[in-house]
Amino acid sequence: MNVYYEQTVDYISSDVIIKPPEDIRYIDDVETLLATVNRVPGVVRASARYPMAGGSIDFEDKTVAMEIDAFDPRDETEVTLFHKHMKEGDFLGSGDRDQIIVGSLVAGSKDDTGEFYASLGGATVGDSVIVRYANGVVREYRIKGIFNTKSYQADYMAFVTKDEMDVVTGLGGGTGNRSAGEDHLSRRCTARQETDS
Repeated sequence: MNVYYEQTVDYISSDVIIKPPEDIRYIDDVETLLATVNRVPGVVRASARYPMAGGSIDFEDKTVAMEIDAFDPRDETEVTLFHKHMKEGDFLGSGDRDQIIVGSLVAGSKDDTGEFYASLGGATVGDSVIVRYANGVVREYRIKGIFNTKSYQADYMAFVTKDEMDVVTGLGGGTGNRSAGEDHLSRRCTARQETDS
C-alpha cells in the first residue's frame, strides 16, 4: 500500500468520509448520524470533526494561520492514530478545556531557518498559546501535547476538544457567534472499518 494513502486513512479521513451535499455547509444532527453509522456492521467507530477555518495560533512573536479542528477524544482514538504518535505530552481527554494539541510542524523548532512551513518557533508542552478564531473569539490554551505522525499534512494540524469548541461557538455557556440552533453541526464524519488482520 502507498504511504501517502496509509497516512491519509490513519490521520485525515479514516476509511469512510461522510460530508454534507455540496450546497450545504454542515451536517445537521451529527449525534444521530454517528449513532446510525456506529450501528453499521463492520464499523469500529465514527468520529465527527468540527473545524473552524480562518484562525491563527500565536506564541511569543510567531503566528501560524490555520484551521483549528475539534473532536470527541473518545471517538477519535478509535478512528485515527494521532493518540499513538504523541512526541511530547499527552493526547486530549474527554472534557479537556483550555488545552490544545499541535503537530510537530506547527510547534516547530527554535532554529526555524530550515522549516518549510510557518511554525510557532519551538513551542513545547506546557507553553501557553493564543488562538484567534474566525468568529472573533480569542482563547488562551496550554499545549497539552505535540504529535509527530511523519505525515506533513497531519503534522500541520491543531486540535481542541468538542467541549472546548462548544464554548468557542457559544454552545457551551461561553461567548461565541454561532446560534444555539446550529448545535451539533459538523463538516464531516469519519469512520474506521474492521480489518481482517
